[in-house]
Amino acid sequence: MDIQIYAIHVVPFVIIVYFAFVLFLHPPKAVILASLAGGLVMAVINALADLLAYYASWWHYTASGLILQLPLPFYLTPMLIYGGVAYMLIWRFGGTGQAQGLHPSTQPPLVPTEASREARG
Repeated sequence: MDIQIYAIHVVPFVIIVYFAFVLFLHPPKAVILASLAGGLVMAVINALADLLAYYASWWHYTASGLILQLPLPFYLTPMLIYGGVAYMLIWRFGGTGQAQGLHPSTQPPLVPTEASREARG
């Protein structure tokens, strides 16, 4: 019953938040698919970690309505918000020169090149 209440009250809100980001950021279809794929990978890793923790007796969920000892609706939040929205925000605001540090052309080369030797004289 606990999982059903979560699914009724929280899951629609998470879906609405995800689609609000899709609506306002206007990503292309490839970005939406990539964000969902990345979010799915994150949700699967989260579920596998919880399953490992259950079988290793590190922790377990005590809610009713578990499937394979996992609260499956809980993993929708990492999939859509932490994986999906985070990817879309990085896509939208992480363009070249923003939040990535200096442009590579302004940094000295790691290995001296012929042009850098000539520039030094």
